[in-house]
Formats: sequence, structure tokens, C-alpha cells
Amino acid sequence: MSYDPNNPGNPPEGPSNPPNGGGYPAGDPGNPGNPGYPPPGGPGYPPPGNPGYPPFGGPGYPPPGGPGYPPPYPGYNPPPLRVVPKSLGEILSLLPRQYWRVLSHPGTTTFAEEQVTASWSAIWVQVISYGIIAIILAVLLRRPIVPISFVLAFAGLFIFAGIFWLIAKAFRGQGHFLQYMYCYLLFFVPLGIIMNLLTPIPVVGVLLTFVVAIYVLVLLIFMTAGVHRMSGGKATLAVLILPVGLALLICIIIAIAFPFLMHTMQNVQNVPIN
Repeated sequence: MSYDPNNPGNPPEGPSNPPNGGGYPAGDPGNPGNPGYPPPGGPGYPPPGNPGYPPFGGPGYPPPGGPGYPPPYPGYNPPPLRVVPKSLGEILSLLPRQYWRVLSHPGTTTFAEEQVTASWSAIWVQVISYGIIAIILAVLLRRPIVPISFVLAFAGLFIFAGIFWLIAKAFRGQGHFLQYMYCYLLFFVPLGIIMNLLTPIPVVGVLLTFVVAIYVLVLLIFMTAGVHRMSGGKATLAVLILPVGLALLICIIIAIAFPFLMHTMQNVQNVPIN
């Protein structure tokens, strides 16, 4: 065995230490240096935890269910979420950047990264602030103000997010309600304010409000996939199953009620006027 001057840090090559490294015999398909070795993050790639692998949930970590991420298998337990503790002041200072990021760069990875700053104090601050802004807009736009409507609006934020969170849990989602509610507010608060401003505009405002509502559903799908660590297909089904089901129910009710309505209108027209 001879000393290799080009590789002073490693023992000399020999039968027990082949030149391709790692103890892989030449031609072994498991050798990372050989062509055909699975790409990083792809099916069959060694699990995370090796030196240099990006930390779970951090920048560069492949989003669960996304391209290059191995699909969950029976008994699969995802790594625990690493929540980054921050003060309320720090979280509030980050909110404008988070609002802009989730709206301008929507995606599963975006929500998977932003959820680590979730806290109940930040959620309540956003809910109360949204309610105050809604009251101010109602006064400026001369809308009728009913106190109970704002109470229902506050409760509606939690009910709406809670329903979709439970549906996703039924599809074996792994996310917690705290992170789900926090990420939901990151896009609904700014878009909800925009929809309040657009609604009073005749025709064009209604059309633009409809477009914004569609974008809310798209972001909800990305958010569900990122927080619940589930595939895009399951997240889409979990989000759309409720609105599609309600739309079908409304169509069925209209189809059943329409003949009776027409019959009632004909009877009213045939009543003689004295």
C-alpha cells in the first residue's frame, strides 16, 4: 500500500478502501457518485439528518407532498414542527412582510416556513384589527352597522378556518389549528380588506371581488398543503369538497323549488282582480 500525495487526509487506496469512497464497490448502484443514483429529495434518497441537509421547515427544505419529496408510507411520522419563539412586537413587525410574501409568492413552501412564528397573541391582534378596520370601512361607505354582525364576523373567521382544518385532518393532515389559523389570517386579512373596498363598486367591483375570492381558495389550498404537510391533490380535495358540495346542494334545491315557484306565479296571475 502506497501513500497518495494527492489525498493526504485519507488512507491509501486498497481493496478495503476503494477509490469511489463510502465503501461502495465500483458499479454498486447505491454509490452516490454513480450515474443513476436517485437525485436529492427524490424517492429512495437517504432520509434527512445528514450533515449539510437543510433543517426541517427551513429555506431549501422540500415541501411535503411537493416535487422531489418522497410520498408518505404506512407508519410514516413527519418530523415535529420547530416553532421559533418570538415576542409579540417581533411578530407584528414581521406581519407586513409575511402578508406580502404569501400574496406575491404563493406556494406550499411559503406557508410551511411562515407558520413557525404563529402565536395566539398575534392571531387575536389580527382578528381585532380586522374588525376595527371593517367598522371604519362600514362607516365611511355608509353601510348599515349591526353590532351582532361584527361579532359573527369575528366568530366566522375561526369557524371558517376550523371547518377546513377539520376536513384536512380527516384526510390525515398533520397540522395544528394554531398554525393553520395564523397562516389563514396572513392572506385573508389583506384580501378581506380589499374585498370590502371592492364590493360597493357597481358591476366591476362584484367581478373583481369574485376574482379575489377565487384567489383566496387557491391560497387556502397552498396553505392547507403546507401546514398539514399533505400532497397537493389531497389539499385541493379537502378545500374544494365543501364549496363544491354546497354548490351542488343549492342547484338541487333550485331544481326542486323552481317548478313549484312557477306554478305559484301562474296561480297568482290567474286570480281575478275585483
